[in-house]
Amino acid sequence: MKKLLYIFMSVALCFGLASCVKEQIINDTDTPRHQIEGLNVVAGDEEVTLSWSVPEGWEPTDYKITFSDDASVQQTILTGGETTYTITGLVNDFSYTFNVQAIYGTAISNVVKVSGKPVTSRIPVAALSYKTADKDQVQQYIELTWEKPSDLVLNYTLTYYPEMDDSKLVTKTIDANATSYKIEGITNGDNYVITLVANYPKGVAPEAKTTVYFKMAYITSSTVGAIGQTIDFSFNKEAYPDATDITWKFPDGTVQTGESVTWTITTAGQKEVILSAKTSTKEITWPGIQLNLRNRIIETNDFIQNGTNYNGFKGSYPVFSPDGNTIYAITFNGITALYAYDLRTGAEKWRYQPAAKAGSYNPPTVNPVTGDIYFGTQTAGQFYCVAPDGTLKWHCTTMGNMKSTAPAVSADGTIVYAVDAAGKIAALKAADGSEIWSQSLGAAGHALLINNNDLVVAVKSTAKSVRFLNIANGTEIASVDCSIAPSDVVGFAVSNDKKYAYIPLATSGGMTSVNLETREKAGELIFGTNNMWAPVVASNGFVVVGSKDGSVYALSADLSKVEWTHMHQGKQTNNVYNYSHACADTQGHVYITAGQPTVVTYVFDAATGNVVSSSAYDKDPAARQMGGNNYNGGFFYEGHLGAGSVNAYLVGHFVGGERKFWGGPGGDICGSSCIQSPLL
Repeated sequence: MKKLLYIFMSVALCFGLASCVKEQIINDTDTPRHQIEGLNVVAGDEEVTLSWSVPEGWEPTDYKITFSDDASVQQTILTGGETTYTITGLVNDFSYTFNVQAIYGTAISNVVKVSGKPVTSRIPVAALSYKTADKDQVQQYIELTWEKPSDLVLNYTLTYYPEMDDSKLVTKTIDANATSYKIEGITNGDNYVITLVANYPKGVAPEAKTTVYFKMAYITSSTVGAIGQTIDFSFNKEAYPDATDITWKFPDGTVQTGESVTWTITTAGQKEVILSAKTSTKEITWPGIQLNLRNRIIETNDFIQNGTNYNGFKGSYPVFSPDGNTIYAITFNGITALYAYDLRTGAEKWRYQPAAKAGSYNPPTVNPVTGDIYFGTQTAGQFYCVAPDGTLKWHCTTMGNMKSTAPAVSADGTIVYAVDAAGKIAALKAADGSEIWSQSLGAAGHALLINNNDLVVAVKSTAKSVRFLNIANGTEIASVDCSIAPSDVVGFAVSNDKKYAYIPLATSGGMTSVNLETREKAGELIFGTNNMWAPVVASNGFVVVGSKDGSVYALSADLSKVEWTHMHQGKQTNNVYNYSHACADTQGHVYITAGQPTVVTYVFDAATGNVVSSSAYDKDPAARQMGGNNYNGGFFYEGHLGAGSVNAYLVGHFVGGERKFWGGPGGDICGSSCIQSPLL
């Protein structure tokens, strides 16, 4: 059987690339002809080179290439017997399929296929940078430097003009081997828009563009941040005194006008703000103000591990620097380390690890005056003061195991008070850690509070559970008994009028209040089935607390009744709110995190117990939580526990609201546990 194939091709369809097929070729299937072998394609700039071979003894008279172009029009080429052929005039980044056949007189072989995608060799200028003369110099210049992108460069085209007057455009041709150029004779104080383009045999590369600012059009408080944070933008009217119609276009589509504006971040990713204005000479839009924005204010699990054991947070909670821009947290499992994170960038600033390995349940405390950070470990003789730059300021060796409540700091920042797990309480000089006085309480310390001249401490005992000490020497002034011993590592909650302090109780679960003015017991309520942990007083006066029995309780201010209860997942589960720390805002919300079986953060209406919102953290299924909450500036922070060999996460996300007077752990953002703190 014979099949006739007629191929006609005009000169116009040949690209001018090779001999055109204008003859009759017969595919003789009864006498097959050997197809080509080893078909290879090498991509170039707007071209590909095909090469192939045929077995010895076979002598094709020609070769035929067919392919479809980017417009789906079939093209046909005869190579004139050549086994290497370059096809030009192709479109870069378009994938072609080339069919090659060997022709034997009037017969033709089977098709062999290969795909190829031409790519540009016109690489743009890399790493374009500049330096300028000192701005006070009369003769200004801009010295450009760059990296040569390719040996194929023929030369460069440089253009530049004053930002305010593009009619003064200057164009220069620069030698191919140059990697720098000095622009001289520019107008002192003008900004310049500069482009540098590499020229190639096949055309030009994309331009490299920069604007040299001798005068900035804007000032911004930050170019990084997280959803919920704000950034301030100011127009530089001094540089552009006649500017009007100053307009800022933000990534979420909002537009603001004026010399000074504030934008709250609503979206994450690499974003830009477009600034434009009118001047007496032109309307100008400046290059976008580049922003790097995150979903969460912090999210990290990069903690030192003890061998293959996980690390995270238990009993402890994070605290903040006096300016609220840095958060501090200490890990608990086998290796205690203090970590500091910049809340504007989310990046770790430093970490301090004591020389001796130890775990810790001791929450850190920051001095609201000096910014120093205090914490202890579960090994005796390890109580530390670390400076705000991450260096050790002093090390106190006289305190015992610090599985106890957080230290407290006097309002003037000169004295640190600490109590250990054996019941030793001490006043230490904040400057050097030397001991001013110490007393033995006979039982572990579970809460500390500074109230004027009283140092109030809760201990693990039913007798003299809450003691009022003379802050000057530690002698006891008064004491209050509780029906059940206070829970460990908790801290006091304080009423909005500063008259009452609340301490949670362990085992069957309850709450005791003391009158801070009369130093007497004010109320007590036993209402749960397990330990109660760190409570908070909501803006409406209710005392809200999470329990190890799996529920959140709201109590009346006088502890006469339970106002409402919320049971996590509708069932009683152990350890759900173990070591939990409730927080509150001024808008009537309470924040708390359930830690079992997964991490869920609840926002409650403090008056009704209704869930305003809830969010699960499912990045790490084994995260869990046993403590670790704090709240500041509309952001809620969680320090998770971890499991196995997987570290927990320290995360913070925007929830809104404003921290109330005694917003949670330690009262002020530093956790100083001082009612007279300068930050309250």
